[in-house]
Amino acid sequence: MTYKESRKILQAGIVEQGGICPVCGHGDFCVQCERPEYGYAGRGHEGPCKLQTLNTFDHNHKCCKKGCKRCFRGALHNYCNRNLSFLEKHPHLQVPAIQEYLKRGAPETKETLDKS
Repeated sequence: MTYKESRKILQAGIVEQGGICPVCGHGDFCVQCERPEYGYAGRGHEGPCKLQTLNTFDHNHKCCKKGCKRCFRGALHNYCNRNLSFLEKHPHLQVPAIQEYLKRGAPETKETLDKS
């Protein structure tokens, strides 16, 4: 898949999700002041806001290494994607909402995908 194709899938995912991250339930925000507005000297910190945007293409790694339309699960914040990676490795820490999210784009096996 090309970069352009993956960006199209990501943008469609953002629209489908209503601009909300399916992991944390927030749209774009500043990780320091948690405000949706951005700029300098936000509430509780100095300097520019550290923006978290829905710019990470999350996919099921059991399908393929780079991601495709079939295994795309959602558009996430980079921070949420890193945490999700940890939670995938530690299922006993997952809450039900995370378990449901991880089932999205989940092929039964790689062999199943190879046949289709």
